[in-house]
Amino acid sequence: MSRSVLLAAVLLLGCKSEPGAGGEPPRRGPPPPASSTSASATKGCSPGELADPVAKKAFPPRAEAFCLDAKAEIYGGDGGKPIHDICDPFDGECDVYLGFGVDRVVDLRYVDGAGSKATIDIHFSRFKSEEGAYAMFTKRAVGENDPGAADAVRPLDAGGAAMLGVGNVNVWRGKYLVELTYTDSAATEESTRMLADKLLPPMARAVGEALEGDKALPEAARLLPASERVPLGTRYVMGDVLGVEKLGAAAFGYHRTADGHRYRSLVLVRDEAGAKAALAALTKGGKDVTGVGDGARSATLSVEKLSLGWVFARKGGHVVGIGDESRVLTVGMAEAEAAKLDLPEADKIARLKKALE
Repeated sequence: MSRSVLLAAVLLLGCKSEPGAGGEPPRRGPPPPASSTSASATKGCSPGELADPVAKKAFPPRAEAFCLDAKAEIYGGDGGKPIHDICDPFDGECDVYLGFGVDRVVDLRYVDGAGSKATIDIHFSRFKSEEGAYAMFTKRAVGENDPGAADAVRPLDAGGAAMLGVGNVNVWRGKYLVELTYTDSAATEESTRMLADKLLPPMARAVGEALEGDKALPEAARLLPASERVPLGTRYVMGDVLGVEKLGAAAFGYHRTADGHRYRSLVLVRDEAGAKAALAALTKGGKDVTGVGDGARSATLSVEKLSLGWVFARKGGHVVGIGDESRVLTVGMAEAEAAKLDLPEADKIARLKKALE
């Protein structure tokens, strides 16, 4: 046998065993349909190369047995489709992203070198500000759900903040939000969840380190009381706050006491005049509370047809509040049942004083 023929045989054997250590990789399902890209049509896929320079730096050619597919869609900025065209990939949520100031999106994916239908699909979004990107991350982590529920997303150590859901991971850092989703139409839900838990966290950590930008949370989020806060119990908003329109950026914290009471905290960061105005707007029709900060007031707020008791205080340019948690209350709930969940006003004031220290 000639040296060239022998070398070809060795290379052929090496390619067959590359995707899985120690021989043929396990199959995860039937081959993909004919419409799939050529990279996913055969075992031992060849990684593509991204045109976007930031995405190229952040996303490696391979992730385990998965290869980067070069067919990425770019929206916004130089060489991209109009940013408003993200309405197609975001399926009706484009107004949310645009409202938070998204200005560039790269949609990309990884395909399985074993030839299955499994893919890792990624929305890589850049926002005009760190606050906008973080606000979108917390909407993904909390949204309209209760972060204290048993099925809430789980925290992950990656980037500036990250969360692990069912089959997906979101990572925030600076002006960037990365949303990774593992899918396999041929696998069971449990199998998909287990493989996502294995594959996505290492990817998220690597991407979170490769991205540029500050890992520090916006100031209002950093100032939220940490005591009794549930994991990933932070929501950052940039407009309406507790029924007060156009109040601006604010951070909410979600808390649970040892005996099961629930409450929410609020922090706004302004200059002193802005803080005074925000306190007045939040407590219209309320009453003064003495001995707390540079001025404090309690108020009953009507939010989503619920009456919520809050106490707010100002200290310099900061406004801090402690109030009822609307996510665990329902319209028409008996007063005795609500009392098992809400904090008495005296307990709210005690926590407010501690938060202002």
